[in-house]
Amino acid sequence: ESCGVCIPDCGSDHDNDSDSIGACTDNCPDVWNPNQEDGDGDGVGDMCDLCYIYNGDCVELIITQGAWTRTIYPYAINKTAVDFYCFNGACPNPDPNVVVAPASSNLAQAYNFVVSERSNIFAQINIATNIMNLGFIHDIPHDATNGFANFDFSGNGWMMATVVVSDDSDNNELSKANHGRWGWAECCTDGGMISVAHLNTAWSITISPNFISNINTWFAKIPGGIGAGEYTPNLIDDVIITYVPN
Repeated sequence: ESCGVCIPDCGSDHDNDSDSIGACTDNCPDVWNPNQEDGDGDGVGDMCDLCYIYNGDCVELIITQGAWTRTIYPYAINKTAVDFYCFNGACPNPDPNVVVAPASSNLAQAYNFVVSERSNIFAQINIATNIMNLGFIHDIPHDATNGFANFDFSGNGWMMATVVVSDDSDNNELSKANHGRWGWAECCTDGGMISVAHLNTAWSITISPNFISNINTWFAKIPGGIGAGEYTPNLIDDVIITYVPN
C-alpha cells in the first residue's frame, strides 16, 4: 500500500504529519491539522492552501532583497493572529489538540514551521475579518543553542501596524517603540506578530536585520510542509515585503 495508489484512507502507517488522518484523505498531509480546516471549501486544508481568493484572485505578497524577488502566499485561516501564534498556549481560543510547551507557540509545536537556527517570516489572514498579519519566529525549542536577533522596521505598513503578539510579552521584545529585540534560551523560540491592514489596503514594510547569534538562514514561510517557502540570499541586507490589493 502506498499513497497515490491506495484504498480511500492510507491509515496511520502513512500518517506523515501524525494528526491521525491517513495521507490519502488528509487535506494537508504534511502539516498537522486534525480538524481538517478548509475555509474556502476547495479540498485543500488551510495550512497547505496557497490560494486564498479575494476580489476574484489569489492573495499574494512580494518579498525582495536587492535584485532577488519572490512571490509568497499567506496562511488564510479562521483565527486571529493571537490564536494562530498562541504563545505559551495562553490565547483566547487555544486549540484543544495542541499542548504548547512553555515559551513556545502553536507554530513551533504543531504547525511544522520551525527549523533549528532558522528565522521565519510569514503572513497570515484572518478570514473572518480579511485582516493581513505579518509574523516572525526564530529557531526551534530544545536545540541546545540560544540566540539573539534584532529587526528594525520601516515603511508605511509598519506605521499603520499594531503589535498583537510579543514573544516574550513581559520584555516587549516586539514593540512599536523597540521594534524587534529578541533573545532566547536553548529551551525556546522567540518571535511575534503584527496586524497590518485590511486586504483592501496596499502597504510595504522594510525589515533591517541584525542576526547577532545562532541564526544561519532567513526563510519566507508559506503554507505547506516545513520546507515550503523561500530562503533569502543572505542575512545582512534589508528585506522588503510588499502587498498590493487585487
